[in-house]
Amino acid sequence: MKWATHTVCTLCAILVLSFFVPVAWVNVVTATVASIFPDYFEMVTRIKHRSKIVHNFAIPLGLFPLSLYVPGMFGFAFGYFYHLLLDAMTVYGVWFFWTRIRGWCHAKSTLENTLLMVIHTVFLFLVYAH
Repeated sequence: MKWATHTVCTLCAILVLSFFVPVAWVNVVTATVASIFPDYFEMVTRIKHRSKIVHNFAIPLGLFPLSLYVPGMFGFAFGYFYHLLLDAMTVYGVWFFWTRIRGWCHAKSTLENTLLMVIHTVFLFLVYAH
């Protein structure tokens, strides 16, 4: 999945969520930043992309308690988990314990990334147009 896809889709998703429940703007910003954090973290630390331990387990496990108590961390946790959800839509998928969850999207396909962004954006407009 391309970084632009992660960013646009996560931003649309948290804005849709904010239509139904109050979401502070700091959470919107941190969710958007967190949407690319897993890939950026792996690039900087040279950890294998979508590693079973770091990408899919260790960081999310640490984010959950922080998201309950630290302002702005709800948005970060939301963005991170949405990143995992989008990665699960790719043919490579993500590891959930010992099972790989896979989807239909090819991560490097510009057409499929654009389609995901358009679907998220249209859904956002449909929610707010109501």
